[in-house]
Amino acid sequence: AFARADNPDRLFVGVYQQTGTWQYDCLHLESLHCAATGHPLCSRAWHVRIIQVSPKKAMGPTYGRMMADKLYGGQDYYM
Repeated sequence: AFARADNPDRLFVGVYQQTGTWQYDCLHLESLHCAATGHPLCSRAWHVRIIQVSPKKAMGPTYGRMMADKLYGGQDYYM
């Protein structure tokens, strides 16, 4: 999304991740090789808000959606 955005500085992402720590992290900057690639997310990691919950505490997709909605930070548009 950040690579395709006309203005990536105006893009924010909220994630409610209901997976265990053994699985891939949604914001794993090491895998992007920031120093070598200059990926647009590397300089905008603060534009991504993540709440991580273990599968044992996950309460399903509807609850996850409600919690993800709480990551809204007053931006002009929300999806």
